[in-house]
Amino acid sequence: MPRIDVTGLWRRSSRHPQRRVKLRAAAFSMLVALAATCVPMASGAASRSAAAAEPIAAGRLTTTACGGLGVVAHCGDLTVPLDRADPTAGTTQVAFAVIQRRDASQPSLGTIAYNPGGPGLTVVQNASALAQMFDPLLDRHELLLLDLRGSGLSDQLTCPELSASLTFGSTAALDAAIGACGRAQGTRVADYGTAAIAEDLDDLRAALGIAKLDLWGESYGSYLAQVYAALFPSHVRSLVLSGPVPVNFPLWGVAQAAAARNAIGLVCARNGNVCQSSTVLAELHQLGKRLDRSPVHFTVRLGTQRLPTVLDQKALASIVYSAGSSPDVYGRLPSALTSALAGDYSPIEQLVTDTTSSGAYLLNGSSAANLLADVTLRYVTTCHDYPRAFSYADPVPMRKAAYQHGLAAQDPAAFYPFTPAAWTQSGVVGTSDCIDWPDEPATPSPLPPGTHMPHVPTLVMAGDMDGLTPVSFGRQVAAEFPDSTFAVIPNIGHVPTQGSSCAVNLGLDFISTLTIAGRTCAGTGTPPAVTTTQPLRAAGIAPVPGTGTIVERRAVGLVLATAADLVHQFSILQFWGSAAGLRGGTYTANPDGSVALRSVQVVQDAKVDGTVVPGVSGDGTGTLTLSGPGVANGTVSLTSDAQGHGRVVGTLNGSPVDVVF
Repeated sequence: MPRIDVTGLWRRSSRHPQRRVKLRAAAFSMLVALAATCVPMASGAASRSAAAAEPIAAGRLTTTACGGLGVVAHCGDLTVPLDRADPTAGTTQVAFAVIQRRDASQPSLGTIAYNPGGPGLTVVQNASALAQMFDPLLDRHELLLLDLRGSGLSDQLTCPELSASLTFGSTAALDAAIGACGRAQGTRVADYGTAAIAEDLDDLRAALGIAKLDLWGESYGSYLAQVYAALFPSHVRSLVLSGPVPVNFPLWGVAQAAAARNAIGLVCARNGNVCQSSTVLAELHQLGKRLDRSPVHFTVRLGTQRLPTVLDQKALASIVYSAGSSPDVYGRLPSALTSALAGDYSPIEQLVTDTTSSGAYLLNGSSAANLLADVTLRYVTTCHDYPRAFSYADPVPMRKAAYQHGLAAQDPAAFYPFTPAAWTQSGVVGTSDCIDWPDEPATPSPLPPGTHMPHVPTLVMAGDMDGLTPVSFGRQVAAEFPDSTFAVIPNIGHVPTQGSSCAVNLGLDFISTLTIAGRTCAGTGTPPAVTTTQPLRAAGIAPVPGTGTIVERRAVGLVLATAADLVHQFSILQFWGSAAGLRGGTYTANPDGSVALRSVQVVQDAKVDGTVVPGVSGDGTGTLTLSGPGVANGTVSLTSDAQGHGRVVGTLNGSPVDVVF
């Protein structure tokens, strides 16, 4: 089963740093805080406001006030050539928005150009959240948001050949669909490389009358920022590169495999060595070999879709690779491995579902998914630019032979605990994604040979748990800029500025002062919690500390275990509208922000039904019915504060209960 690599393509709908979830008594209060954002995203698009005033001149362009963004901004379109070397190729439009500085009585201190990566992630639609992220600078700075050619509100690319089911099929099927997507673009397939995108940005800069840009790039956005800086050094004041992708990154994912091993070690050590990385890696190796001999077939539930999939070593490798973007997965691995090796595959199947759901969502073709990202642009751009182990000039059979020859030359130990074949099919970049791509005139790099990065103040940040663009990538990028500062952000995976308030503040301060003055983020963040093994039956659930009998407190423990299960599946609920319970049942996000539970089972012999209603400050309430032979039956009302303290009042087994925890 391949993983659709959506590195940087999707992120939390909130741009605020990710909250860490402690799955103990605080699980319910954290759940309700998260549940407030678990409603399916609105499908409305930004538009030019019908009530807008007169058009506004901005450099050589005319912009209009735009509605639907949740923030005061001015929007416009710029017509750019598809191929600047061939005027007959036609043109395309790119959409942009500008958030003006608040203090117009003083000169501007600069314009920040932001890109979150993908390529293809919508930017303009996220204007409101981005205005909050950059708020400390917006008194004197402008914020420039560009939807890259082919994505967002710009003229979009489409690929009917891509579908959600590909996420759970074979690597060969996905590679073939990507190749068909490339062929469907026709002659324009070579017109969406990073150099062309950088030229669009510079055309926009010039048209708006901006002298220099402060570039803020995340994931692929850092790749774009590097290309822009190399091509247009005189138009760059500074760069902030978060979770950076080197322009010439190493193939095969060996660096990512090493980073994953290191991250597992960090998670175990920072949880008081409740797990040992050597044991976790050995169990991954053992389970991978078992699954290759005897794959497990199961059905993934995503919203209304039912997608058959296979749990094999490639799927296991995909979980570990995905953890580099969501480090909480590292914390869930030890207990899931213990369960799987004992014959209980539900926790590891849930990890497969959790870590592939976002890629499937982006490929499902819905209008809501298209508002988030254009996956077509991801392939059209990266297949044009990224390093590869074969030549498009060769027929596909020769490409595959070259690829296999290159893979066979790698040291198998570098991919431990997986085989080279399994790891390189996990979604890691620089592998076989583009092996069926049409023979287009792509170059090995978007930059001419011998290009050097400019002497521009540059801040490079990497998360120490990032297994997608690891710390070694950050060091490589920083080494290429003569005036660079490199910072490793602890307890964070891919793209530190999307998970660490400290990293965000470092970036903001760097734009203001062009230095971080020796400050680091050492000691910040909370490591992912290592979760305990999921019991099969309710008798294995620990009673919560507090008042009440052990039967009553175990019933409350079941409620909190159910809350923790829902928290694990936050992204599925957010994007698909509903998610499956660990061992059965369904969570559904309601339009009013509440979450409905229908026959949810985290253990085999008990069910939970009812509704959770989040408060505004991490508190919340719920009315829940417990049933089944393994638990006290009845209906209870639950209240919890933001600190994880709460009370359960109701009736269980026909008797009144009042449990404080």
